[in-house]
Amino acid sequence: MLNYDRGRQQALLSRIGLDAANPRDLAGALGLVLALVIGAVAVFTLRPRGSSDPVESSYREFCGRLAAIGAPRLPDETASRYLRRVDRMLEDEDADQAREIVAGYSRLRYDPAFSTPERIRDLQRRVRAFKPT
Repeated sequence: MLNYDRGRQQALLSRIGLDAANPRDLAGALGLVLALVIGAVAVFTLRPRGSSDPVESSYREFCGRLAAIGAPRLPDETASRYLRRVDRMLEDEDADQAREIVAGYSRLRYDPAFSTPERIRDLQRRVRAFKPT
């Protein structure tokens, strides 16, 4: 480190194709390196991540199953409004299951005292068993 004088710096820069005497080359190289670092950080920090909340994941799976039969959830639709809209599209047994799932989801989502690992597993089981026709 101590012996890395100006001559060695220029030799290193010339090996990678930069003219140490030209400040524009150095500024351009520095800008490129900075842009690459910022881009890499942005890719890893700003990419969308799936929710690790099992209640939300189960609800998304439920909505996906309804979307598969032609009843996709609207972006601004609450769970209860979505259920009201799709309820009449479902067979009686499927509608009953959907009501139980939405009731369980709402309770788990908005009542912290109700949320237990056992009840979350029950919601997951109900969603997996839900196969609307």
